[in-house]
This record gives sequence, C-alpha cells and structure tokens, in this order.
Amino acid sequence: MTTKARTIAPLFAAAAVATVIGAAPSASAASTRICSDGGGSTICQSPGNVEVHTEQPRVQPPRLYGEYESALPFLFN
Repeated sequence: MTTKARTIAPLFAAAAVATVIGAAPSASAASTRICSDGGGSTICQSPGNVEVHTEQPRVQPPRLYGEYESALPFLFN
C-alpha cells in the first residue's frame, strides 16, 4: 500500500503545481506610453523612458549648371 502512495503522491503534487501555475495571472503592465508630434520628430514617453524618433529632411543636391542637368547644352552653343 505504501508503494502505491509513493507512486501516486508525486503525480498529484505535479498536477497541483501545474494547476496553480496555469491559474496564476500573467504579469502585464498597463500601457502608459504617450506619443506626441514634436514638429519633425515624434516623442514617445513612458515611465522611466523617453524615445525621440526623427528623420532628416529630404534635400535635392544642388544643380551645377543652373536649370540644366548637365553641361551638354553649353557645349553645343
């Protein structure tokens, strides 16, 4: 009889532990992240953290030949 108890008791203990772990609430923090537009950048804040996301403005390269893309119009004048 003690052999059965020694065999079955760990199974019941494992089942009880699995039930308790499965029923425990998961730890999840409430989202307190606040994002705002800072005029060309986005600023996101949460307790203990600040993130600033920026992008460089898109700029065209300067034209060396005025309104023309290359020097070809000047070569045939």
